[in-house]
Amino acid sequence: MAAKWQYRNDDFKFVDFTKKDTAELEKAWARNDASIKLTIRGHPYTLDLKLFVQRNEETKTERIIRRVDPDSKTGGAHVWGRGPQWEWESHHGVFVPYDAATNDIIETAFSKDAIRAQIKLDVSAHEKKSFVVHFGHMHQENEEGTGVRKVRRSIKDIAPAAAAIKADEEETTSRQAVLAAAAASKKRPRDEPEAASSAVDAAPALPSTGGGGVPSSAPLPQLGDWLKVNGGSVLVLPVAFPASTSPIKIAGFDMDDTLVFPASGAVFAKSRTDWKWLCPEVVPKLLEYHNNGYRIVIFSNQSGIGGKGWDEGKANEIRGKIVDISAACKIPIAAVISTKEDEFRKPCTEMWDIVYREHCCLKGANIDKASSFYCGDAAGRAIMTLAGRKKDFSCSDRKFAYNLGVKFFTPEEIFKRAPAAPVDKWHGPSPDLLNSIATAYPQSSYHSASQEMVIMMGYPGSGKSTFYQRFFGSQGYAHVNRDTLKTPEKCMAAADAFLGQKKSVVVDNTNPTAEDRKRYVDIARKHGVPVRCFVMEANEALANHMNVTRARLGITDRVSSIAYRVYGSKVTAPDAAKEGFVSVVSIPPVADFTGLPPTTKALFYQLT
Repeated sequence: MAAKWQYRNDDFKFVDFTKKDTAELEKAWARNDASIKLTIRGHPYTLDLKLFVQRNEETKTERIIRRVDPDSKTGGAHVWGRGPQWEWESHHGVFVPYDAATNDIIETAFSKDAIRAQIKLDVSAHEKKSFVVHFGHMHQENEEGTGVRKVRRSIKDIAPAAAAIKADEEETTSRQAVLAAAAASKKRPRDEPEAASSAVDAAPALPSTGGGGVPSSAPLPQLGDWLKVNGGSVLVLPVAFPASTSPIKIAGFDMDDTLVFPASGAVFAKSRTDWKWLCPEVVPKLLEYHNNGYRIVIFSNQSGIGGKGWDEGKANEIRGKIVDISAACKIPIAAVISTKEDEFRKPCTEMWDIVYREHCCLKGANIDKASSFYCGDAAGRAIMTLAGRKKDFSCSDRKFAYNLGVKFFTPEEIFKRAPAAPVDKWHGPSPDLLNSIATAYPQSSYHSASQEMVIMMGYPGSGKSTFYQRFFGSQGYAHVNRDTLKTPEKCMAAADAFLGQKKSVVVDNTNPTAEDRKRYVDIARKHGVPVRCFVMEANEALANHMNVTRARLGITDRVSSIAYRVYGSKVTAPDAAKEGFVSVVSIPPVADFTGLPPTTKALFYQLT
């Protein structure tokens, strides 16, 4: 059989090149060319035969490619390329690679956040059996549940030199011997119970790097290693860090204005190559952490990629930039990138959580939080920074570390040993503010014994609906809400109908202006019903904090920051005498978690 060339598509599946393109690739391969240019479906591509990456020269999109070379000796195939390799532990404690097709099935399931992968393996020359690979425990189990084997995943170069081919043949022989013995006893050998929680617990420990070189078990990341997860909300660059018997130390860094800044002098980088080190001390310090066993991970917000529709060009620019940074300092650097304005964006901690799930080396591992830290320039300071900024644009990096419970440092502290600068502005609720919020409402009840209308007023996320449910819903008040009814006209019609049914009604909308409120006051007057106005006192920062918290809890989608600016520009304080209210009742922010899941309280006190 002839060799096949394949590329990985958006569904993480490898697809064959055409016969014509395969023939050209084979010629280049035989000549030992470093790369080849091809026109594929009318578009120009450059295929790097050393890195095994194809690049669309128009869109700059890059994909993994590979060469599948049939092996006449074993009946299997050797795969030339670079990417995730899944392996199972034999009865003799040796990890054996899955064949290419099975590897693709497992990796596809893993990349799509599946819980398990269903596979079929040869158990004899004439029989296949079904097995399940469980990603949570990182083991393979047979149909009967009686045979359990460890599995592991690593990102590695797959290029079988003579020694590698010989080792592969030895492993194949070993596997066939085990299978033959199992067939003779008419049952598969049972391995010892799963004892490890990580996919790489059997991997070699990190060797001494001396001058800071890259350990062979942790290759530098490549463009083809990037993963797109959670619907594109997050981009992940995994690194096969070596295993550790001790808790793992994380050295987390922001990227822009922390490790690098635009070489062009612009505020934002203009291209993948528009960067230089923030200062001369960056690389030596990264090497120091690397040599001391830290896993270096970049956590960066990049909403320019997916904030207003997906920008593949921008995504490729950031992907390439981080790969280049890792190559420039010769240190394996992993990365987690938030691409949208959602719950994965710092200072929310979901990006940190992805490190456990997406980096096979950390899956289930213990993190040494006492030694781990995060470094970033967004620290809420009002000082000139190393990047030349007059002040920090936000405080998201400091808040990210606070939420994680790890130490925080600025680039000035890490690289220049400068003293810590005080926080000038938290850009949102501070820890003191959140901790000072009352835990109970001023009154135990707010309903009226007679029919009435209540008009709620306040920012999105300020607690209006929660207040209604606690104090009015249980008393039989009808609920009018634009989130469910969609239009003002339907809200007014519903309020009119409820009052006609002699029900009290709560209008649970933002109602920022006197004109907004007048529509409902007029309806109440028509029915001869008194009106009270309840004003939620939570300011914009606190309301937006609660907006983010409820989105993280999955209660509702996150409201855009535009809605907060619009409300703030329109809002007018209610005037009881002029607008016809019986009274105006102010409701202070309250952190009351009675009857709510424990995660609610934990997330509420995280900074946003």
